[in-house]
Amino acid sequence: MSYHGGSRGYMSGLLSTGAPDPVVPADGTQNITGNLNVSGTAQFGDNVTLTQTKQLIFGVGEDDYMSSPSDSTISVYLANNQRYQFSSSGFVVFDGIALYLGNALDASLTYDSTNQTVDTLVVGAPATSNHIIFCEHGDRATDWSSSGHAQATNPTLYIQSADATTVADFVAIYHDQTDGVIDTGAGTLNLGATGGVNLAGQSVTTATVTHDEYFEIEIAGVTKKVMLGS
Repeated sequence: MSYHGGSRGYMSGLLSTGAPDPVVPADGTQNITGNLNVSGTAQFGDNVTLTQTKQLIFGVGEDDYMSSPSDSTISVYLANNQRYQFSSSGFVVFDGIALYLGNALDASLTYDSTNQTVDTLVVGAPATSNHIIFCEHGDRATDWSSSGHAQATNPTLYIQSADATTVADFVAIYHDQTDGVIDTGAGTLNLGATGGVNLAGQSVTTATVTHDEYFEIEIAGVTKKVMLGS
């Protein structure tokens, strides 16, 4: 089926009309009340309008299609299941469908309602780095790997400072398969800057010990010695 520009055009294969080759003016309108089957290439010089709730179907099985269930809404169905929706309020990716990023589907975002006991957002870090980096929008072109962000064995969350010229200004959070790690590339790691620090799950034993070693820790800007006993 073809529709060509110029002074006149034609459309063939209109099953609803019964005519094999009805001639349509190039600036006219052809109303189709039934199905339009296209075995070749369709070319349109103007808009193609579908009545609301009608479907634009792809594939032999007719289970992949687009429809407009209401004004300002377009739904995309694959294998007869709604996957995506465009509307005036935003773009929706439905449950269990991954939003992939990268030419090789390198990273992903999924609202997982299939594999999780409690529905949750799952972020898949790219295997090329295993990094997820938070930075200012204007700094997104910075080469963060130039200062210690080598490929990680475990997924690592990096939070960069607003100073993109000092890439080492970051906090990193990850688990090394044995322990949880919170690290900083430069400066002191301050815990409880506006509140206290609770070491949950730790017990305190009262005893008299010999203090033969110590390490220093800064508390509220004051350096304290923490004694270690043998």
